[in-house]
Amino acid sequence: MSPDTNKAETTYTSILVDGKEYQAPLGGRLIDFLHSIGKEIPHFCYHQGLPVAASCRQCQIESKGKGPRPGLAVSCRETIIEGMEILTDSELVRKARAGVMEFLLINHPLDCPICDKAGECMLQDTAYATGQDRGRTHEPRRHLDKRKSLGDKILLDNERCILCTRCVRFFEAVTKEPQLTVLDRGDRSYLSTFMGDPLHGNYQGNIVDLCPVGALTLKKFRFKSRVWFLHSTETVCGLCSRGCNISVETRDNKILRIRPRHNPNINDFWMCDEGRLEFDRYNLEVTETRLPSPFYRDSQGHQVPTNLQEALDQAAPLLLRNPKVLFVLSPFATIEEGWAFKEMVETLERFGLEPEMGYYQPDPNAKGDEFLHTDEPAPNCKGLREEVGLKAIPPESLEGQDPTRLALIGFGFGELLGRACLETIAAQGPLLHLGIRSDLFPNALVRLAGWSPMEKAGHWIAACGTKQYLRPALRPPALSGDDFQLLTRLQERILTWDEEQFEIQDKEELGNQTQGTEEVRT
Repeated sequence: MSPDTNKAETTYTSILVDGKEYQAPLGGRLIDFLHSIGKEIPHFCYHQGLPVAASCRQCQIESKGKGPRPGLAVSCRETIIEGMEILTDSELVRKARAGVMEFLLINHPLDCPICDKAGECMLQDTAYATGQDRGRTHEPRRHLDKRKSLGDKILLDNERCILCTRCVRFFEAVTKEPQLTVLDRGDRSYLSTFMGDPLHGNYQGNIVDLCPVGALTLKKFRFKSRVWFLHSTETVCGLCSRGCNISVETRDNKILRIRPRHNPNINDFWMCDEGRLEFDRYNLEVTETRLPSPFYRDSQGHQVPTNLQEALDQAAPLLLRNPKVLFVLSPFATIEEGWAFKEMVETLERFGLEPEMGYYQPDPNAKGDEFLHTDEPAPNCKGLREEVGLKAIPPESLEGQDPTRLALIGFGFGELLGRACLETIAAQGPLLHLGIRSDLFPNALVRLAGWSPMEKAGHWIAACGTKQYLRPALRPPALSGDDFQLLTRLQERILTWDEEQFEIQDKEELGNQTQGTEEVRT
C-alpha cells in the first residue's frame, strides 16, 4: 500500500483547458487533472482505485487540438500529452452528457424519497445539475429484483443499478477474488453473483461505498438515517494494527456508519468489514453496560457510586499499601496515555515500592490477511513499545497473577482477555480498573470511568510506523473522564497523599498481607 519511492520525477507540460493554459503532469489521467483544477466532470464508472472501464460515457469532453481525435472523448481513458486542447463545457459536451443521462434514467426507478443513497447519489446530483427532471418516454420501466440479499451484509436493488461495474472490478482487481458479474446482454443486462452464491470475505462493504447510486446498500445502515443528518468525524480504526483512516458518522451521539478515508500509504480507499460494522462496542450508553461514574467497593462488598475525587482518595492508599502491583495498560491507549501511565507508575517507585508495568500484548488472531487486516487485534502496540518504552505483557503473564495486586488501565480488556482469564480476575478483583464497561469487573476495589477510543483525542502508531491522530466522534458520559487526565490526577493524588494519615509499612510484611475490603476506606 505504500507509494513507490523509485518513481521518476513527474514531468509537466502545457495544455489548454477551456481556453486557459495549465501545467499538467505528462502521462497523467486527464479526468484526475481536470478535477484537481476545479472542473466538475460528472462520472459514474470511473474510480481512482479501479481499472478504467470507460463504460458510462458521462465524463466526455471535447478535443480541439493535439491528443484525442477532434470531437468527443471520454476523459477517464485519456492521458495527458503535450499540446492538448480540450473543452469541458461546450454545447457538444453538454448535449452528449444529457443524452447519456436520459438513457440511464429511462429505466431508473423514482426511489429518491426512500433511497438510502439520497443526498450523496451521483446520479441524483447529475440529474439535478443538468435539469433532467422529466422523461420523454411513456413505456413501463423494467422490473427486476428490488431486495435481493447478497449475503449477510449487502442488499442489491437491481432496478437502481446503472451497470457501472465498479463492484465487479473491485473484486477482480482489488481483492483478487471475483464474485460479481454482469449477466445477459444489452438492455436485459443485470448484476449478479456467480451462480447466485452469497458474497463472502472481509471486504464486501467497499462495494457499497463504490456504488454511485443506491443499488448496493448495507443491511446494518438501511433506513437508519438520512445522510444529511449525520455528523462525520475523521479518525482512525482501532480493531487491528493497520490503522485504517476512517470517517465515523454519528447521529444523536450514536455511531450509525463508518466509512474509509483515502490514505495511499495505509489503506488506500478501502477498509475491512470488521472495522466498518463492529462499532456497537462504542455505542454503549449510560445503561447497565456503561460505567456511568467512578465506583469503589465498601466494607460490605457493595459497589458504591462516587465522584472522581473520592475515587482517587480510595485508589491512592490502595496502591501505596501494595508494594508489588502489576499495572497493565490496554493496547488501545494513546501515546499520550502511555506516557501518563508510565509516569504514574514511576511515582510509586519514589515511595520505595516495586510495581511492575507494561502494555497488554494480545496473541495474534486468525483474521490477518494479505490485503489490509493484520493479525494483531489492537491499534497501538508498536507505539507503546517503541515510543513510550513499555514492555509487552503476554496473556500467560496474567493467568497466575493475584487479582488483588493487579491494575487494568484502559479500554478493550473485555474483548482482548480470554474468558477464563476474565472470570478469574473478576472473581476477586482487580485492585483498580479504568475502563468503560460496568459488567467486566464488578468486584474491583476501585473503578474509574474512562473514555473509549471514539471519545478521545491522541495518537496511535500504525504497524507501518506512521503516527496518526485520533479525533473524538462521540460525547462521553458526564461523570466519566479522559484516561490521560485520570492517570494524571491519580499521580497527583499519590504525590499529595497525607503522610500523617498513612505511613508505608515494612515491605515484607505488606507482601504477606491479603488485601481485604476493610482496607478500601481510610
